[in-house]
Amino acid sequence: LKPRAHSGHVLILCLLVFHDNKTSCNLYGNGKTRLGVPNTLLCFVNDLHPPEVHITWTRNGRLVDQSEVSQTQYYSNSDFSFRITSYLNFTPQEGDIYSCSVAHISLQMPLTRFWGKSARI
Repeated sequence: LKPRAHSGHVLILCLLVFHDNKTSCNLYGNGKTRLGVPNTLLCFVNDLHPPEVHITWTRNGRLVDQSEVSQTQYYSNSDFSFRITSYLNFTPQEGDIYSCSVAHISLQMPLTRFWGKSARI
């Protein structure tokens, strides 16, 4: 595209089109996990555009208290997409199952990943 002069300023028109939906979500524990010992779950979301995402956590199907959740800022990738990590502080108990769900405009339905007895302890 060619720059165009407009009121003494140069406008550069740029159109970015993302044809494929490659948004991904991974959920994993922070190091070795032992029952009854406080730890952190990480939900890594990658290849987002635009950088707006809604991340929710559940424990045994119920939303967790937001005071237990934190997240990074959005970081840019070299392809102009973005990534973010959400953290859940938790103390693993026998039979608990955790989930991280990611809702984004590029997804037809939220991406959900599970961690726990039936998933990955």
